[in-house]
Amino acid sequence: IKSLDIDYTYEGDAIEFAKEKGLNIIKTNPDFGTVRVLTSTGEIDIASTRLEIYPKAGHLPVIQRIACSLEEDLKRRDFTINALAKNTLTGEIVDVFGGLDDIKNKKLKVLHEKSFIEDPSRILRGFKFAIRLGFELEKNTEILERDYLENINYDIIRRYAK
Repeated sequence: IKSLDIDYTYEGDAIEFAKEKGLNIIKTNPDFGTVRVLTSTGEIDIASTRLEIYPKAGHLPVIQRIACSLEEDLKRRDFTINALAKNTLTGEIVDVFGGLDDIKNKKLKVLHEKSFIEDPSRILRGFKFAIRLGFELEKNTEILERDYLENINYDIIRRYAK
């Protein structure tokens, strides 16, 4: 299946990389270490590897460090199938978390126990993958999702919805 979303990640500071290579920079976002460049085939975004934390459940992440290792960057992804990388020079697939096997088995698996607590929108992304690609939640991921949904405090949601 042709990918609808290809992300380029530079292991290091992508903005500095683009400047050093003399790329045609259109836009930068230093807070997230991203740069948009114009190439002969169109615009592409390049993200720096980064380490982030969620200071509070359901809040946006806070960048702790730009230019971390690729493995540290991949740990912040939602599912194992989104924690794959491909070296654009060698073609080598980097699969630290077993994402290739999960693709073959059509399974969605979160990377850690607090995944849905940190970012509940991951549940919706999971629905999207399930519907579009015919994937199913891996057993532990299903339990984590069910536990999260059963423990939502609807009074808080109603208060914020007003």
